[in-house]
Amino acid sequence: MNLSHLDRDVANIALEGRGTRLAFLRDSSFVPWPDAMAYIAECEKRINDEAVFGPPHLLLSAPPLCGVGSVLREIDRRGALGSGRKRRAAVVDGLLTFSEARVTHVISIVLEAAGGRPRSSIESEQQALRAIRDAGTRLLLVRKIDQLPDKQIKQLVRYLHALSIRGGFHLGLTSSTPDVRVLAGDADLAARTRVFEFKAWPQALWVVEVVEAALRRYPLRQPSPVTPELMTVLFGRTRGLPGGVFGMLKAAAAHAIESGAEHITADTLRAAEPPFSSIATRSQAKGTGS
Repeated sequence: MNLSHLDRDVANIALEGRGTRLAFLRDSSFVPWPDAMAYIAECEKRINDEAVFGPPHLLLSAPPLCGVGSVLREIDRRGALGSGRKRRAAVVDGLLTFSEARVTHVISIVLEAAGGRPRSSIESEQQALRAIRDAGTRLLLVRKIDQLPDKQIKQLVRYLHALSIRGGFHLGLTSSTPDVRVLAGDADLAARTRVFEFKAWPQALWVVEVVEAALRRYPLRQPSPVTPELMTVLFGRTRGLPGGVFGMLKAAAAHAIESGAEHITADTLRAAEPPFSSIATRSQAKGTGS
């Protein structure tokens, strides 16, 4: 069987049974694109204590389905490389309400270096700072801070900024809207933060190359040529949003494995069920294209 259309490690998986291949597909590795690699490069400078020219902190602004989750997982993976329990980068999620005790306790649990239910915010802050120190954390990434009410966003960014100064680490914040209100609560933090944006992809040659790279990571036994028709259907179903593109391609690959077709075509993309709700509905509901 000729599997030269796949990366070498994926070709070995393509020889396995359907269940193994579908499991590999669900967990397939990160596929980079230019904006993501620029952001990851800045994160790695902070993780590795390299010289940082410009603001020390980062704010990543991206609408839903722009691939933020996969990028943060990749940074988290790189921050955990090496021996021991070091976590030079750590992702904190699920801050649906702000309180000092809640935030610092979540940090402690994420880093797995301090535990137990905090009895007070002071004790909790000490736990978090100890966890950061013990884990060697240099970059703390806090997701979806714009989901909090405006007042709580201001409280959160002020608190995280103060904590970063005490703990000697960098901050990476993410927001689903390019709204300055995320940093409006702390003028000093705003001045010390570099803003990145992830947007929908244009219909350009480099996007075709990214799609081809993604297809090399999916254990299909037949090649899937990236034709103009395939790209038209793919953009029609995802609006070029990075997370939507990868999600749609994975759904089509799963459909190809389960149906026995073993390759992706424009018709496969039309038939596959996307792993996300209607992008058009989301954009209209937000009223901002986000």
